[in-house]
Amino acid sequence: MDKDFSGFRDERGNMRRLIKVERKLRYVKEVMSSLMDKQDRLIRKTQELKLRLVVCEKVSPINQGLKEEIQEIKKQLDKR
Repeated sequence: MDKDFSGFRDERGNMRRLIKVERKLRYVKEVMSSLMDKQDRLIRKTQELKLRLVVCEKVSPINQGLKEEIQEIKKQLDKR
């Protein structure tokens, strides 16, 4: 009644490896999901910043014009 259980040991080792691989795969899926969420947030933030830049670029020349007018008024007041 000498039975060979070496195949069983191999199968058991394979199962352990399979379980470890499945755990790693779950972890990788979680990390990928987290990274994709972060990427989505960054894309939204980038779009918001681009819109703010457009607004600032429109306002900047107006501000420059106002600064020049203020300087001109100061010069006129200094002459008095």
